[in-house]
Amino acid sequence: MSADARTAGSGASEGAHRPAVCLQNVSFAYNGHPVLRNVNLDIPGGAFSCVIGPNGGGKSTLLKLILGLLTPAEGEVRVCGEPPANVRGRIGYTPQSAQYDPQFPVSVMDVALMGLAERHWGGRYTPGEKDAARRALDEMGIGDLKRRPFPDLSGGQRQRVLIARALVSNPEILLLDEPAASVDLAAAKRLMHTLREVAKRMTIIMVSHDPAFIFDMVSRVICVNQHAHIHPTSELTTERLRELYGEDVRLIRHDLSDQETDHAHA
Repeated sequence: MSADARTAGSGASEGAHRPAVCLQNVSFAYNGHPVLRNVNLDIPGGAFSCVIGPNGGGKSTLLKLILGLLTPAEGEVRVCGEPPANVRGRIGYTPQSAQYDPQFPVSVMDVALMGLAERHWGGRYTPGEKDAARRALDEMGIGDLKRRPFPDLSGGQRQRVLIARALVSNPEILLLDEPAASVDLAAAKRLMHTLREVAKRMTIIMVSHDPAFIFDMVSRVICVNQHAHIHPTSELTTERLRELYGEDVRLIRHDLSDQETDHAHA
């Protein structure tokens, strides 16, 4: 499959009109070292997509281009039909990790409200803004922690707070960079259940280092290793993963239902 593979048959339920995200002939390099080459992608609105690939293959760079934090050396990025900088307020973003001072007295509620910083012009937050933060925390299942100091939380709880921070502005598109990377298997599965519910009302593009978590959850897989290819989840095989990662990858399916059944593929 060529690097300009496009999503086919997205269906009315995922928005058969203008894609939520469109990359055309996009290339990017750090200090002359190519990271992405001639990437062409159409991601439909309402889709739950997972970006996978080897370390250094360009997964996080792809998210930053969509967000407008980086500018392509070649090609064009459009989000909701416009340059990313024009619609950044319609995009929620959770980085892989957040830097914070554990001695700084910030509460869970304070962190959630930071998601409104670009829209807030100083002074006290309004009752409506506080309600939005509470709803986001409730949606992530941590509303009861809103008064807790953020540094006192577990890794999984902090990650949910950061996702709530991205959700508080009610974005159209949610970008997640390795949301389950720093949590254990049980916490990761609970988080995936929550994100599957969030995906019913917005477009989600999630980077994951673990292909196992994409089963039964996402509608398509974006395989990135300098070039990019889109596949339906059903097409993700050990052979395709071997081509992507350049080595054998053991693919274990983690069933996200209440009773877990793992299927190993040699």
